[in-house]
Amino acid sequence: MKKYLLAAIFPVFMLAGSTAVKVSSFAPDPKNATAAVQKALDSGAKQIIFDDPGFEYLITPVQVRSNSELIFEKNSVVRALPGAYKGKKDAMFTVENAENVIFRGIGNAEIKMNKRDYQDPALYQPAEWRTTINILSSKNVSVLDLTVRSSGGDGVYIGKSRKGGLPYSENIRIENTILDDHHRQGISVISVKDLLIKNCTITNTSGTPPACGIDFEPNGIKGELLKNCVVDNCRFSGNKSAGILIYIHALDSVCDITVRNSTFTGNASGIKISPDNVDKNVIKGSVKVEKCSFSGNFAPVEIIGQRGTVAISFTDCVIDNLQGKARRAVSLQSKSLLPFTGVDFGNLLIRQPAKFQPLSFESFRGAGLGKLAGSITVYDEKGQAKAVDLAKFSAAHPGEPGLFDFQTSQLDTRNLIPIDPGKITRRGISIFVRGKNIEFVQYCDGKNPVNITFQIIWRTPGRPEMPIQLEMLDTVGNSHGIVASLTGNKPVYTLQTSGPAVMRFRVKNTHGKSVAIYSDTKGLAYNAAVKNSFFRCRGKLYFQVPAGEKEVALEISGEPNEPVEAVLVNARGNVAARVPYSANRQLLKAVRTNADKTELWRVEVVKAYEDWTVRLKAPLPPLFYINPADVLVQK
Repeated sequence: MKKYLLAAIFPVFMLAGSTAVKVSSFAPDPKNATAAVQKALDSGAKQIIFDDPGFEYLITPVQVRSNSELIFEKNSVVRALPGAYKGKKDAMFTVENAENVIFRGIGNAEIKMNKRDYQDPALYQPAEWRTTINILSSKNVSVLDLTVRSSGGDGVYIGKSRKGGLPYSENIRIENTILDDHHRQGISVISVKDLLIKNCTITNTSGTPPACGIDFEPNGIKGELLKNCVVDNCRFSGNKSAGILIYIHALDSVCDITVRNSTFTGNASGIKISPDNVDKNVIKGSVKVEKCSFSGNFAPVEIIGQRGTVAISFTDCVIDNLQGKARRAVSLQSKSLLPFTGVDFGNLLIRQPAKFQPLSFESFRGAGLGKLAGSITVYDEKGQAKAVDLAKFSAAHPGEPGLFDFQTSQLDTRNLIPIDPGKITRRGISIFVRGKNIEFVQYCDGKNPVNITFQIIWRTPGRPEMPIQLEMLDTVGNSHGIVASLTGNKPVYTLQTSGPAVMRFRVKNTHGKSVAIYSDTKGLAYNAAVKNSFFRCRGKLYFQVPAGEKEVALEISGEPNEPVEAVLVNARGNVAARVPYSANRQLLKAVRTNADKTELWRVEVVKAYEDWTVRLKAPLPPLFYINPADVLVQK
């Protein structure tokens, strides 16, 4: 009965007529077969046969017409022409505003691109859209029995055409297909009605985020759909991020996604479901995970930003973490102000060593955990079973309302000078930054140049080298443009001003590098009103508490699965508050018994797994100093 229903929903259509042409009959050039391939596709034949001419068909982008069956015979290889595809969105095969198209492989037939070339910035402008098969606003398209490899973007992209037509594709079937070694995704699902991905193997996706096997992710265009999407009996392994990512914040219609009978092995994440990570759109619908198994993943199941309007359910699923690769089997995370709820674990079974957590919850805006349904049973390495008390677990995470209205002061660098201007010797710099939009300030007396050093502490292995762009801002944060493009292990930017001033800067992106920023002149500070991303470091950040201010408060937060521990230290060197080792957004808060004087306090990061951020609560001046001698005051 189930097989009959599946065939009724996702029919395998057959093209009428029997006319067929072989691509070899169009005299393909072994050095560039594009003209012959496009002529075959435009011939009007119902079947276009890519027979084996004894060489690879090297092609530039081609268009596929309606009512076409592309048959790739045994031993045939169609490959992207090396040196071509200079356009960021060049795709090998595009099916656009078309219908009734089949890609069918026989035996070891392959379609492949040249991913390593596209990842070399000396050869290509970096991009993530050089896709193998583009399906845009089309109906009745199948990809069957093929191997699709090494794109500069996605193996298959399913979405909407920019040339008009339906805001979705319809009745799309990908079956018995291998999608291997793609740059962004094995399959990107943007907008579709009636999708079946069945008996597919999706492996080794790596290059640019998200780097997932399948990514369900609408673009936020009106009319997009994720309706009746089924992933059945597929295998996901070796993907740098998730086997499946369901990231549907931008969807304005009801989602309907089912993943069943599939295995997730050796991915960073098994399945990551992120239905509602912000408080904007209210996403509705259902995500069902049925009879799936997870083993050897670093994060088997992740659910992010769930507030209950999408019903997430698990049925007969098993997580095998006996090798201990995952610190927790199921990770729940929230970036909402509303309680996390709406998950039914069914009868989830977890196998893992007793010392590991089966379940964790991390809140990044202060929201707590609501009701969780179903059951979780954990079997340890000795085979002993223990049920997880979901009600008790929820009660242990009530949230932190004190963070709901957290506000910072606005940074204004006018009329600031160091307490004691002059040169400074910096030793033992232990605060490092990594990421985007990192803001800091530096004083210059207008007479002597200031040398600001950007020392590279660590690099992401294998990531292409890109310069660090330094942007100058005005006193209230408006951009004055890029002032430097920094390269090397220890580049220096020299600042010179026409008069005494505290200049404001933004590091646009460190491109995977961890950087220590320091200068040879007093008056260097980080903007404590923004979420500067500090990375793999412990250390001290000093800040001023003005006279008259009794409350001292700041927020500190790790990243998902990246905890941080910190203490708040008063002017006398005593610990005034402490937060435990956690990735949650946490409040460090103390009250001064005597607020008559301006004091210098500090936050000390005791332990950090990787990325963390910290901000000061208003009305504290929003500046963090890496050295007490840097302190700036109103002149």
